[in-house]
Amino acid sequence: MELCILIINYNSTNYTVDLIENLKKSNYKKFYILVFDNNSKEDLSKLEKLKEIRLIKNDKNLGLTGGVNKALKSVNSKYVLLLNPDIQIDENCVSELLSLIKKDEKIAFVGGAIYNFNNKNKVNAFGGRMNFITGIARPLINENKIRELKYKEYTDACVLMFNREIFQKLGGYDERYFMYAETEDIIFKAMKKGFKVLINPKAKVWHKVYGSSGNKKSKFSVYYLTRNRFLLMKKFNSNYYALFLFVNLIFILPLQFLLFLYRRQFNLIPAFFKGFMDGV
Repeated sequence: MELCILIINYNSTNYTVDLIENLKKSNYKKFYILVFDNNSKEDLSKLEKLKEIRLIKNDKNLGLTGGVNKALKSVNSKYVLLLNPDIQIDENCVSELLSLIKKDEKIAFVGGAIYNFNNKNKVNAFGGRMNFITGIARPLINENKIRELKYKEYTDACVLMFNREIFQKLGGYDERYFMYAETEDIIFKAMKKGFKVLINPKAKVWHKVYGSSGNKKSKFSVYYLTRNRFLLMKKFNSNYYALFLFVNLIFILPLQFLLFLYRRQFNLIPAFFKGFMDGV
């Protein structure tokens, strides 16, 4: 088959099983599902019983980056649809993404529209736009037509279809990220090399935000979100990296620290400072 649907599972088995059941309602059926388990510490029997999937069980957690890269070694399909476990997809989503990416061999990535699972009509994002001075992204909200994204814009790994050959020519995900900012990295790289990245607002998913990686305010997510902002800017903002550092050291990092104090999230402060030190 020309399409593989790839799900990276880590302690999110119930979400993954629900998504697989949801995929049965897709109006496009010519795909197979590959679930790559990142050494989950939970019972995988629900996944092991599913005959409609191929399950790869890894012996260590490689993060999203390493999980995708290793999983692709077992994929021969031209196109891959990467889905977060903690989403539900619209019945037209797969066909909308696939029909668009097949129109041009220079299209590397196509992203969809991410809605709020608990408020079905509320848009979370159609992707984002990165500010290279602050290193902070703002979501793209008001998108109503298919368009090619510009440099500094990106779409999300929550629902991401890509041309596997192009993805691997780009070197795959940079595994230093582990998770967060990894997709911005490879999309910016693709754009610099002349490939196209598109957004299709008709390809809808509903996201149970951070459901597959714990709460946004976890030590784990705070560390990687902080560290990876610096890693991304080092790679793609070298001309203005000194300005980026100045703005972060004088304004953004102190403000984030004060917010942790104000919210009494004292347990997150060590992860925040470690992310900053490792990022710098």
